[in-house]
Amino acid sequence: MQKLNSALLILLLMAVAYLFATRPKAETPHSFQDAEPMLVQPKDSSDVDHDGQIAYINVDSLNQNYKFLQDKKEQLKQEEANLERKLRNKMSTAQKRYEELNQAAYKMTESQMVAAQEELERLQEDIQRYQEQLTSDLYSLESSLQNELNTRISTFLEAYNENKGYDYILGYQMGGQVLLGKEALNITNVVVDGLNAEYAKENSTPGK
Repeated sequence: MQKLNSALLILLLMAVAYLFATRPKAETPHSFQDAEPMLVQPKDSSDVDHDGQIAYINVDSLNQNYKFLQDKKEQLKQEEANLERKLRNKMSTAQKRYEELNQAAYKMTESQMVAAQEELERLQEDIQRYQEQLTSDLYSLESSLQNELNTRISTFLEAYNENKGYDYILGYQMGGQVLLGKEALNITNVVVDGLNAEYAKENSTPGK
């Protein structure tokens, strides 16, 4: 009994599943700690106190308690599960078609065998393109959420610093470049509370 060459199809199905499952997963989105350190400086350098006015934010605490980030993590998790489900369905359809062609292979003419093999090759290419598109879509969503997160924090800190006059607002985390900070300089709770208050106000706006 003649059989179609299944090696390429099976290897591709396995590879696609592996690539999607092992795609580098960000801290969904990447979290504030992956952004550039937040440096808020006075607009007029002539007003700078050379001793420097510094505050810091514990980024681990911010990531854990900022409601916007928690909601977006859940949104991204659901989207990733949705894309994985789409890919599995696509692979299942291709596998079924392969089985149909393989079962009919024994009664195919030579030209039909060639046509069937070409169809399988097109299925392989289609799955690969589909996987690449899904992965690209997910990266785009991650990037968009990361940019929104950074913008929200930066915008809030700029407004917050109007009355505080800090020369620098640093990001602190365990294992980071800032090894120690006085608790008196820690503005994490104030920033998190302010960010959450703004986010809650947005969500309470009619029509949202």
